[in-house]
Amino acid sequence: MLKIIDIITLKIEEYTLAYSVICMSLLLIANVLARLLFNSSIVFAEEVGRYLIIVATFVGISHLARLDKHIKVSALLDYSSRRTKKILAVLISSVTSLTFFWLSFIAFRYMLTTISSGRVSPVLGIPIYLVAGLVTMGIFFTAVQYLSIFILNLKTKEIYLGRTPERTDK
Repeated sequence: MLKIIDIITLKIEEYTLAYSVICMSLLLIANVLARLLFNSSIVFAEEVGRYLIIVATFVGISHLARLDKHIKVSALLDYSSRRTKKILAVLISSVTSLTFFWLSFIAFRYMLTTISSGRVSPVLGIPIYLVAGLVTMGIFFTAVQYLSIFILNLKTKEIYLGRTPERTDK
């Protein structure tokens, strides 16, 4: 069951990232061309571009956590023994997972306040809770990624900082 959920979240992340970057690129290029050729910009381009950047950022965090491609300070891990690395990997993944679960709870509460406030975006009238919901989803998926890394570290002898074990031949 967890494998199926993992595959589904991976596909959601990949499609969301791909389509948000493609749409953002096409829209912003079209806006630049419209300004150059017609001396008039697309009214909603900047607003949609901003929301697509937000989506790509927060869904991208989860995807980068899965691939272990996020920014990290690894000096302590690089010079530690295998046992210390394992302890640190368990500690880091558990604290990071708990932190992101807490942040997703805060983001969810914010999303609920935006629903009750009825706020909408200035140009398109998109409900702000949709953007807040995508941010919440990205943060929650990141928490789940670190939880799965934590579980992998507890269940196996390998050291996991992402979803693939660390190479020991470095």
